Amino acid sequence: MIKRKLQVWEPIKDMGDMELVNFNVVGKVNITLEDKHREYSFLYDKRINGNFVLACRFTHEMKKGDLVPLVVQAQQEYFVSATRPWSTYKMTNSDFIQWYDSLPGPGSNDIHIEHHIFATSDYTIEVLSEYEPKINITDK
Repeated sequence: MIKRKLQVWEPIKDMGDMELVNFNVVGKVNITLEDKHREYSFLYDKRINGNFVLACRFTHEMKKGDLVPLVVQAQQEYFVSATRPWSTYKMTNSDFIQWYDSLPGPGSNDIHIEHHIFATSDYTIEVLSEYEPKINITDK
């Protein structure tokens, strides 16, 4: 098996420590996070083959300790420091995509699939999608 690799995904500059405000999968998929100054809404609203996203995972942060060494490495490579707060990542060589590929139907050999990770102090939300979400920012 190829080793998983996490990459910092910086769709927005200067995000701080994030808290989960809302995770809605009814209809469109909307993930709302906030830091001290702003609220960020990540909206998956493109319907491709009947779906807004391919799959989602919602896990308590304590159960996703396997990501910690990958986060440290990704932050050191991108920011030259592992102490900067950051919440958005993309995974390559993803075990989540491998799991999705094991299901019947089209997989990553047929369509472009991205593994997006949203990490907060309490939760980890993972999304498999064929596109990046729209992002709305609201000042507090």
